[in-house]
Amino acid sequence: MNIPLYPQAYQLEMQQVLLSNHFHRDASGWKIVDNKNEKTFVRDNHYWLENISEQTRLTYEKLMPVDVADDWFLEAEIELMSDKAEGHYGLVWGFNEEKEMLNSFTVSADGKSALVMHHENNSGCVLHHFQKNWDIENNKHPVHLAILKMCDYYYFLINQNMFYVCEASHFAANGSYAGYCVDPGLLIRSRSFSLTKMIVKKDKEKLIEHLYF
Repeated sequence: MNIPLYPQAYQLEMQQVLLSNHFHRDASGWKIVDNKNEKTFVRDNHYWLENISEQTRLTYEKLMPVDVADDWFLEAEIELMSDKAEGHYGLVWGFNEEKEMLNSFTVSADGKSALVMHHENNSGCVLHHFQKNWDIENNKHPVHLAILKMCDYYYFLINQNMFYVCEASHFAANGSYAGYCVDPGLLIRSRSFSLTKMIVKKDKEKLIEHLYF
């Protein structure tokens, strides 16, 4: 893994893969459900997630073996399989079992934009919001979403291209749960989900020089 942006200001001293799910045989501990609102299953080496509800964004999460305040790298490959409705799909993180406040990094079903938010779960209260037009190229192909938490900053990448950078203080840090989210009417599948913990040394003088000069 390469550290994006200002590489002269950081030194990666250690990285350890803590979670690596590829869904070859089973759900690897992810939720399996089949009811009137949602359906998840494993097939063809993918974890499939379908939101059949009319109005509710659904999340599927696991407790990550890392503190949200640590430095880490989260990535997943997600493919949109059905777009019967408008909406977004992607990743969520930084919440506890109650899921009152969480963060999300999503792309739109039409493949034309992406969105990063800190918000209340399934409500209109948004504490941080960044949205930008973003050509996902062909959104029928898998999209690689990645979140890098490093030295008090978040870096968001789509298909290995930088989308957004922001101070970590703008996001929820209520717990170490992370996972997928999918809006009503959408069917997605994921081939992989992984988490890497890092120890990064920061040269503050060099970082300031690259940020402001």
